[in-house]
Amino acid sequence: MIVTHTKISSIADGGDTSLVRASDWNANHTIDTGNISGFRAYSTTAQSIPTTTFTKIQFNVEEYDILSEYDSTNFRFTPQEAGRYLCNSNVHILLQDAKQGVLILYKNSSEYLRGNRILAGSAGGIGLGLSAIVNLTTSNYLEMYIYHTCTSASPLEQPNIYWDMIKMA
Repeated sequence: MIVTHTKISSIADGGDTSLVRASDWNANHTIDTGNISGFRAYSTTAQSIPTTTFTKIQFNVEEYDILSEYDSTNFRFTPQEAGRYLCNSNVHILLQDAKQGVLILYKNSSEYLRGNRILAGSAGGIGLGLSAIVNLTTSNYLEMYIYHTCTSASPLEQPNIYWDMIKMA
């Protein structure tokens, strides 16, 4: 990343070479942020979720994927390096009757944790969310699933279907 100063400094040069001095204040300065792992994907498919079935959500479009760790064909995140990752997801689903829905984060093909479970008092759209800090190694992978108890299949509602992650440490 390049940082350019827009203010002209009137401070005289000093002896500390670790500081930006007046003589180089208006030069370009490079800040190395390294390769930060992270992605954001969303869905553009009209996905219908069967009743009482754990169903993988098809986040088929990548808004960004810094290190190419998200697979938009298999809808899976696999980190290139171990660490703690912040995971966020939000999905709107149109429930066909008064039932419940929940997002589930899977780690290595097994249920890892559940987001908030919403009990709907009547048919209609609800927003399901999940936020967690997850410890991952390079042999781990994550997938996002959804489950509902309606009497028939329920469609996901566009455009509020996304999943993002970023490495914290």
